[in-house]
Amino acid sequence: MEFIKITLPSGIKATVMEAKGKHYFFAVSKSQGDLGELIKYLINQLIVVEDKNLSIKEIEEMDLSDISYLSEVIGVMLQKPIIL
Repeated sequence: MEFIKITLPSGIKATVMEAKGKHYFFAVSKSQGDLGELIKYLINQLIVVEDKNLSIKEIEEMDLSDISYLSEVIGVMLQKPIIL
């Protein structure tokens, strides 16, 4: 399910998908405790550009300003308050 549409600093239009536990647990298992890897795998799971998820290679080759922006978006999602 779509969470929000964004425009990256480079002008690329992207969709951020709603995060679920399966995305988080996949990223945690792949990252092996490395925060940078955790963010990279969450970007891989949750960011859609031109109707497809970004590959790890595409993420690693992105402009630093785009990666910084996406990292901030993912960081905000991780800090989203829990309402019971």
